[in-house]
Amino acid sequence: MHDLGGYPIVNGQTVGGDMPIEEAGNALIMTAAIAKMEKNASYAEKHWETLTHWAEYYMDAACEMIKEWEESAYAGDHYRLAFDQPDSWGMKYNLIWDRLLDLNLFPKRIIQKEMDFYLTKMNELGCPLDSRHSYTKTDWMVWTVSLSTDSTTFRKFILPLHKFMNETKDRVPMADLINTDQSKVVDFRGRSVVGGYFIRLLEQN
Repeated sequence: MHDLGGYPIVNGQTVGGDMPIEEAGNALIMTAAIAKMEKNASYAEKHWETLTHWAEYYMDAACEMIKEWEESAYAGDHYRLAFDQPDSWGMKYNLIWDRLLDLNLFPKRIIQKEMDFYLTKMNELGCPLDSRHSYTKTDWMVWTVSLSTDSTTFRKFILPLHKFMNETKDRVPMADLINTDQSKVVDFRGRSVVGGYFIRLLEQN
């Protein structure tokens, strides 16, 4: 299931198919984040058998898959979005959990290379999500820049986002899908995902 559905009725997403690999991974990450924040595994213990089953599956594959991905995605100054398209690229926003949870699966040189590359792709109002469009996902842009501990780099991502939210004439609840080359909302308004803006607070706990 992609998400819980529309508030206040938690009846599941009405579009799209099942995503067991992705969502089981998301559940593991969220559970690990809860354990880290609360400094105990009380919540995880309630679902230990299921979580263990999922974790063992991912552990068997993760390290080998990372090596294969790095070799297949390498494009010199960045790592490509599509293996057969050297000029393709995309923000690797989910790598933030590798750092926040101290998993250390991805070498720091990969993260640094990507961060340096993203700075070359910045538009006036932010960094595009990937090479296919000029729009971005604002929550994922914040996750991406949070890979860097450098405050100067952080400001280079956040100030354009602030500029968009402050200057757009679209009078709608805060959107998380916006253009980076003009101050117009694309879609996705007033969604709970904007809570992702506060991800850096997790490492300050």
